[in-house]
Amino acid sequence: MTGRDAGPLDVPAVSDVTTIRLLGWGPDGSALVVAYRPEPLAPTRFDQPLEIDQRTAYGNVRGVRVLALSPGAAEPRTMLTAPDQILAIDVADGVIESGRVREASPSGGVGGRFWWWTGLIILVWGGIAAYRGRVGLALWFGDRRVRRARAAAGED
Repeated sequence: MTGRDAGPLDVPAVSDVTTIRLLGWGPDGSALVVAYRPEPLAPTRFDQPLEIDQRTAYGNVRGVRVLALSPGAAEPRTMLTAPDQILAIDVADGVIESGRVREASPSGGVGGRFWWWTGLIILVWGGIAAYRGRVGLALWFGDRRVRRARAAAGED
């Protein structure tokens, strides 16, 4: 690899997308790209000066796919299709270089946001309970002091 321009690659065309973004090069020489599928009401042209980065703006993208554009192939090969409304994707360089793929398994259970909100709610409710019970708690502690003092004096 010298970095010199080798001219255009003979890769298949990608249609029905707002844009594609190169992720890297696969072990077989294919270009791995993210293809952004447009929303039905997305503009068909992005040639106005104020529309920079509008091709990947959330309002213009319905979903994304990772495609392999192999030299000499007739069609792009779909490597990954994200569900609708997943609007961006990144793939680690190590995954691209190794060419490894596996069946995706979504994470299960509750996430960190759930535990953060649960902890916050417990603290708030605990604070409210302590504030509302402060008089009774003070009387209880005062009563205990009186009992101890009487027990120490032998009055009880």
